[in-house]
Amino acid sequence: MQDSTTKNIKEDFFLIGPLGFEESFQNEIAKLQPWILGSDSRPTSHGIDIVKVRKGGLELKAPKLEGFQLVHHLKTPVRILWRWKSKKLSHVAELKSYIRSLRSTEIYEGPLKVIVSSRQSRLNNEKMIERVFEEEWKFIDDNADQALYVDVYNDQFTLSWDLCGDPLYKRSWAPEKGQAPIRENLAHLLLQDLTVDFTGPELAQMTLLDPMMGSGTFLAEALAWNRPNLERKFSYQNLKGLPSLLKIHWWTNLSLPQVGLFESYVGFDIDPEMILKAQKNLSFFKIGNVCLKKQNILHEPTLKLNQDQTLMICNPPYGERLAVDSIEKLIGAALQYHKPLKALFVWPEGRFFEFPGYESKKIRSFSQGGIPVQVVVFSRFG
Repeated sequence: MQDSTTKNIKEDFFLIGPLGFEESFQNEIAKLQPWILGSDSRPTSHGIDIVKVRKGGLELKAPKLEGFQLVHHLKTPVRILWRWKSKKLSHVAELKSYIRSLRSTEIYEGPLKVIVSSRQSRLNNEKMIERVFEEEWKFIDDNADQALYVDVYNDQFTLSWDLCGDPLYKRSWAPEKGQAPIRENLAHLLLQDLTVDFTGPELAQMTLLDPMMGSGTFLAEALAWNRPNLERKFSYQNLKGLPSLLKIHWWTNLSLPQVGLFESYVGFDIDPEMILKAQKNLSFFKIGNVCLKKQNILHEPTLKLNQDQTLMICNPPYGERLAVDSIEKLIGAALQYHKPLKALFVWPEGRFFEFPGYESKKIRSFSQGGIPVQVVVFSRFG
């Protein structure tokens, strides 16, 4: 049996997420610390250390129990890896000998897929490295559920176990999807951008409005703001030596703040099919303060909201579905009719819009469905 000293030894983890959001990953981990449990099922004093910020990720140190819990709590990353082995190798013969010496079955028993990335190394042929693994380990299967990540940089081979399986943006809720929906982790990150200037108590009195909601991704992420991702399967659950706490319903001891971020949630869409999908997605949360309505954004709304208590967020249709000039009209109408205190919109790079009564600021860019897009926040004057 492990003693308390062994249990609290900090191991290495790596968090992978969208480029440009590294500061947001750090902020989420800092806020999460009080909800991580130790082996006694109580909040732990053994924190999660951010060792290094890298482009598109964070290097972390945490005890195994605490690190594994991150996959349930974190909403912004795509994947979390658990570092296993690392060694400097520069020749194929060295690589073959090293792979033979490894005992992967001490961690996981079953088919395994190997995902290789190599740069600035003498062994920089990723396909060749994959073939060597296949030759030495007869249980390699590209269709396996469990993945081992092999990162090669400057001849340093680092092997890491995937703790997630499906990407972390696949939640336990909201299975229905619209056309070109924004990924859930990006929706969560953009909600962080929208709400950064408000306190929790202030947001708890406000309404979130998505005037072109599609299947309701933004609304679902706001409703699940502090809710752990508990119902879906994660690949770490198949690893050997799982901490005892994670083999039971450990989350029954969690003391979380208000689950949702806002007091109420409003979504409009012109497509009845999208409204039905959003209703199905949001019914998971069993919260009564949700209003979903059919509404043409270019027409006077039938539902009037308190302008001083409303924040707006929207990922309007674009690309082949809508010309840029049409996006400008839609955003202008949304701001004119609802006059939210603050609004965040996503649209393709290359055009910048300004509207009466609002100060506009481009805060970031990223790729959405292969289209370079920008994120612009509008703050109402006065």
